[in-house]
Amino acid sequence: MSTDLLIGVVRASEKLGCSDAVIRKLCTNGKLKGAVKKSGHWFVPEESLVGVKPSYRPRRVKPPLEPRGSPDANTVRQLHDEGYSYAQIGAAYGVTRQWAWAMGRRDDAA
Repeated sequence: MSTDLLIGVVRASEKLGCSDAVIRKLCTNGKLKGAVKKSGHWFVPEESLVGVKPSYRPRRVKPPLEPRGSPDANTVRQLHDEGYSYAQIGAAYGVTRQWAWAMGRRDDAA
């Protein structure tokens, strides 16, 4: 196999319609035949991409956070339990992440 038939990870990801991290993982796991690593970079034969369907779980995207009433401890705790980060909560209410974290940790919420 000659090196002029090898393509880089970014180009391979464009051809398969996935991220370059997925291509690197396929190379590391030996799923792409003929993949070689040179100087820390993966190179893949173009013909090895035929018929490959990368299996990966799509990322779950949470809807943007809309402020719900006043940012009290109960609200912050409830939003955090729903999976929002303190940074997202703080950004929605116009306060810092540290403030949202402190509100979520307060004991006076009943």
